[in-house]
Amino acid sequence: MIGFLDRIFSSTETTKDAPVVTAPRPRLSEMTTPVYQDNSHPRPGKPQGFMPTMPDSYAELAKSIGFNPGMILETEVHNFLIEQQIPIYDYAAVVRYMTKLAKQRHRIFVWRPLREIDRKRANYEWGKWNDHDSYFSCKTEVYRHFVPAHILRDVQTIDAKFGERVQFFVADYAVVDPDPFILVTALRMRRIVFGAWDEPEFGVV
Repeated sequence: MIGFLDRIFSSTETTKDAPVVTAPRPRLSEMTTPVYQDNSHPRPGKPQGFMPTMPDSYAELAKSIGFNPGMILETEVHNFLIEQQIPIYDYAAVVRYMTKLAKQRHRIFVWRPLREIDRKRANYEWGKWNDHDSYFSCKTEVYRHFVPAHILRDVQTIDAKFGERVQFFVADYAVVDPDPFILVTALRMRRIVFGAWDEPEFGVV
């Protein structure tokens, strides 16, 4: 048990089987090819469909007339992640991968709020009840497993920038050793996956 907790919280330890995240987390330019359980695991990349840039003057003009579409916040978050060199995963690829894993274990994968404050703020829902890739605020409990320190540092960075404007969710399908992904989203904003890790080893993924 001590060894397991050491792997969760250690900032320097390495193992024979998988690299353990060091502190601070390596930036994208410093990362080597990560070790995944299989070749179908989604890799970070540039998602399709995002606005590449948005001048500050546009956001200010929109705010001045009360125009507040989800795309403005989505673009701000997306560009901030790129600026901070936080990885971004293709959401559709993540859903396909998690659905496959859950079906193999005869489970359904859902998104759980990372924190209690995320559950309280996320007064919205997505997906179909009792189906993969869903979240229902009235039924879904907060994520209960450990989360690696480098993921929490990224959450801290994003939260410091956007605060209550965004919420965080973790993919879960009620097994002991899921391969979780974490996303950031908000009402009227597409979901942006920005992190993943192996359970229980927390290799760099």
